[in-house]
Parts: sequence; C-alpha cells; structure tokens
Amino acid sequence: MQCTLGVIESIRSRETLEQVFEDVVALIPLGWQYTKIVRVKIRVDEDEYISEPFEESPWKQSAELVVHGKACGSIDVYLLEE
Repeated sequence: MQCTLGVIESIRSRETLEQVFEDVVALIPLGWQYTKIVRVKIRVDEDEYISEPFEESPWKQSAELVVHGKACGSIDVYLLEE
C-alpha cells in the first residue's frame, strides 16, 4: 500500500515521466516485505533507472511498460534470495 500511494503521489507532483521513474525504483522495494533483497530496474526506450545499490539475480518478475497505449520498456523486480 505504501508503494502504491507513493507512486500516485509521484505522478501527481512530478513534472516529468523521468522523475516518476526515479521515484518508482526507490519506492518498489519499500512495498515488499523484505526490502534488503529486492532490486528494481526500469527500462524506457534508451533510458534505464535502477534502485541503489543494484544487483541482478536469476529470480525476477518482469512486466512490460506501456505509456499512452504503446509498449516502450519494461519493469524488472529482482529478488536477491530465492
């Protein structure tokens, strides 16, 4: 819930989509129970936004990112422990 409310607030208050993406990579780990083992990567066209510190793992969930009805990137959420 904290993550969802944070994303809504970011959309309302930020001026650019890039600022929203920066907020989202910071907020998603807070929305998970185990914040120390969650990392996020958002790819939009040629840009990439990652949570810090970032680390990939074989355990990830991915979703296509669609803006104005057009696929333009992806969101990957990595779990650092199985």
